[in-house]
Amino acid sequence: MKTKVSLNEKEQVLTRQKAQERNDWNRLQGNIDGSMGDKSSVTIDIEGMGGEIAFAKLAGLMPDLDTTSPKDNDIVMPNGTTVNVKAVSHYDPDLKLLKGGRIRPVDVYLLMAGVFPDYEYRGWATSEELIQEKNLHDYGYGPTYRINWRGLHFTELPEINKEGVIPW
Repeated sequence: MKTKVSLNEKEQVLTRQKAQERNDWNRLQGNIDGSMGDKSSVTIDIEGMGGEIAFAKLAGLMPDLDTTSPKDNDIVMPNGTTVNVKAVSHYDPDLKLLKGGRIRPVDVYLLMAGVFPDYEYRGWATSEELIQEKNLHDYGYGPTYRINWRGLHFTELPEINKEGVIPW
């Protein structure tokens, strides 16, 4: 099964554009820049949007490109399952959700690992599996729910998108 995906040039341009729109909209709405470490909020949005578009491409789904309205999910699967995609750049990544942050009412949190524009699907956990006291860890920026990728479910994705481009 294919688990790695690279965004092509047009997808990279789209990702950068939508990430900047998302970042601008968040600042306009007065949302606090919650970036931690040395990465800018725009870089974090590029990585996050890149992970969302990469998963959509891998699964043959249409990504949600609306950057100007609050939403809880990044992707809705054909069966109605709501998904929040988390993108990380670590080799041995954890699926993370800051306890004090905005906890979205989604069915599944999904992990994409890599550095823009190259990502790898690493698995998923239900909200109920992730949001448990036993999964709390403090990385230095507050209590965070986490499951290492080795503990995630790994469901094979349908190979709908054989051409390797976003289907629109």
